[in-house]
Amino acid sequence: MHVLRRHHEDDYGIVELKLRHISIFFSSINKKHLFSLRRSLADNNFNGPIPPELGALPSLLELDLSDNQLSGELPYELGHLTNLRYLCLPNNNFSGNLRQSFDKLKNMAYFDVRGNNFNGQIPAFIAQWKDIEELYLMGNNFEWPVSHGVFQSLKNLTILQLADIAGSPRDFPIVNNQSLTHL
Repeated sequence: MHVLRRHHEDDYGIVELKLRHISIFFSSINKKHLFSLRRSLADNNFNGPIPPELGALPSLLELDLSDNQLSGELPYELGHLTNLRYLCLPNNNFSGNLRQSFDKLKNMAYFDVRGNNFNGQIPAFIAQWKDIEELYLMGNNFEWPVSHGVFQSLKNLTILQLADIAGSPRDFPIVNNQSLTHL
């Protein structure tokens, strides 16, 4: 069993991450001082679902769980991370729809869910992510139609990777953005 332990002791207490089935325990005070879970959690062969407790980290700006063996639906509670700007979840085994609670993630600048098993339509709430710069959705089981308004209002979008969408597209979604450098 691989167990990753990160201890950080300071005046606020101890943050302890015990991860194999990605069980995470945080001292209640340090939740307010944790800003990034990036790089250290990627590519560790973690399996099982993301624990809903991750949604109780109000200061979290970055979350990277890429290249693991995580599975199941994304917890609704991730939508509580309203300060989150960077969410990187590619190359796992996530399934289901992208959660409606993600409509609260209005500060999102980087969103990557490629190489999973998400399904359903690409949600219209993505149009509310005005700061989004990079959006990676390919390699899932999303379905047409894609709402025309989803990408049209994303003026900061520079990279959009959209492929492997099931069904027959009648029209490609309108992307009216002069910042877009990769489609």
